[in-house]
Amino acid sequence: DAVPLPPADPAPDAEEASDGGTSPPDGGAAGPSPPPPSRAARLASARRAAWDVRYAALLAHRAAHGTSNVPRSHGDGRLGRWVHSQRALARSGRLDPGRAELLREAGFQFATPTAVSDATPGRHLGRGK
Repeated sequence: DAVPLPPADPAPDAEEASDGGTSPPDGGAAGPSPPPPSRAARLASARRAAWDVRYAALLAHRAAHGTSNVPRSHGDGRLGRWVHSQRALARSGRLDPGRAELLREAGFQFATPTAVSDATPGRHLGRGK
């Protein structure tokens, strides 16, 4: 009695058959990796990250103080200056609409509120003696 032998070259499995067996053994994509992002793309990404950090600080300020109005002199001054710059961008029409919407949702007042300028006697928005 002769016992049948398995074929010398087994048929490819479904994964190999789908790409003709050209994928690397680790399942990664074949070919060169994409080029690194341009300098402009890296700068834009860094600016987005910086904006997100200040926005998160604004939300934390709101949670702690019940308002999104931040005097420029608050804390180390960074958040207050950022708030001032967002207002200036909005006045000039250069504030991104998506960012403006996020600020609105956080209760941000685009007009300089009197309460901020009057918060500290003798100071106007953090400027003064």
